[in-house]
Amino acid sequence: MKQMHLSKSNLNTFLACPRRFSYIYLQNLKPETSEAMQRGLDVHEFCSQFYDHITFENNKTFIIDESFVDLFLAQCSEEAQRQISNFLSFEMKRWNICKQLLPAEPKKLFIPLLRETKFFADSINQVTIIDRLDLRLDGNYTLVEIKSGKFLDKNWKKTELRRELAFEKTTCEASPEFQKKFPNEIVDFVIYFPSSNDIMMENFNGRTLGALRKSIEKMKQAIEDKNFPCNVAYHCRFCPFNLGTCPMEMS
Repeated sequence: MKQMHLSKSNLNTFLACPRRFSYIYLQNLKPETSEAMQRGLDVHEFCSQFYDHITFENNKTFIIDESFVDLFLAQCSEEAQRQISNFLSFEMKRWNICKQLLPAEPKKLFIPLLRETKFFADSINQVTIIDRLDLRLDGNYTLVEIKSGKFLDKNWKKTELRRELAFEKTTCEASPEFQKKFPNEIVDFVIYFPSSNDIMMENFNGRTLGALRKSIEKMKQAIEDKNFPCNVAYHCRFCPFNLGTCPMEMS
């Protein structure tokens, strides 16, 4: 079997349920695109394309191409439309902050360095897609992740989010292509939730990176041993493989 590059998606799937990971990533039993998945795709696409459809006036304000916005919104669900509206208001506030921080060149802070870009790190067998990479005032970088789901201020959820961004950081640091273009340090991350305009901001720390390494080793060992048990839990009743494919038993 061809060696698979690890991604944050297949790692999260494995940690939630090794059996489901096996179905999706090893047996290629792809679940259908759900409404939530489609909403996420639409919101991500708009947030990426947005910066190609704005013009600036003397570093004082920016103007959005309304025809682009109207056409895009016409193809989205109501919830995606609401999140895109929140994103637009959020970016206006962020622009005002960028003007305060760097009055001479606010666009340097406002316009992302990267959007929806994939990087491979063959030395550690990882691949990731960066939602956004922003420049910091000190010349280093901030990873920005956009989540179209609800913001849950819970420890277990924060742990998962920290792991995802740590995965992105380690992949970028081991990617020759990324390091050639961006030689400075990825210092922190921002996770943005357009459903409520909440954000989660943190610096990276050694504890999160260490926990990530342990999770990856656990997944690699399971692949080597071909051992993919089902994590029987409440979420099984929502799994697309619980009818006939997965032999799990609900207690």
